[in-house]
Amino acid sequence: MVNKDKIWNWQFFGDHLKVSYPDIYEDLVKLQNRIGRCIPFHYVVIARSERTFRSLKVAKEYQNNQIAVLDPANKIKAIFITNQNGYDYASKRLPESDLVNYIVTGEEFDAYDGMVTLRSKYNIDIALNDGGRQMSNGIRDCGLLGEERITLEPYPGNDIIPDVDSGDPTSILGMNGMGLDGNEIHGAIMIHSTKIGEERANVYLYPITSGLSESQK
Repeated sequence: MVNKDKIWNWQFFGDHLKVSYPDIYEDLVKLQNRIGRCIPFHYVVIARSERTFRSLKVAKEYQNNQIAVLDPANKIKAIFITNQNGYDYASKRLPESDLVNYIVTGEEFDAYDGMVTLRSKYNIDIALNDGGRQMSNGIRDCGLLGEERITLEPYPGNDIIPDVDSGDPTSILGMNGMGLDGNEIHGAIMIHSTKIGEERANVYLYPITSGLSESQK
């Protein structure tokens, strides 16, 4: 919501490459043309419950036409993954349409169930994910191909994050040594890293796995 006035699609970032890296930009165009013929581009938004919609004021900002992704003039397809009370609240204020759909995972929010539905109902098997590690694991376990951007901050000390080495591997904190190549994300390989001040923004690639049963594929 901080960047609600922007549409962060590949063109938003790719336009910065047109002059400095024209070959990379050309590859992105080719990739979009190939994927776009098979899979319509969607924005997938995780809103776990009514509380999420309320706290971010999604409905109010939508009704004031302040969210670029949800502006009908931009013709962008959006899918909200939420629980039952999230759907009951949001759908009255942001109704389903040709551009807006909901995946309801039941009374409790279930990321895995949402990912399975995303693939089986909407045929989405490629995702650029900017969520946390739990979300990333869910995407990978469902057999979706995801990319993850994570910013590693300098370790703030035991007073802030105690016993980080014995942390829960399903937590949102990345830990070195978890990845296939020794990096921080379980089951992934780092394909690019960019230094930003004292931090690094890393992009990870997940292999397609057999997380789906035969009946779900």
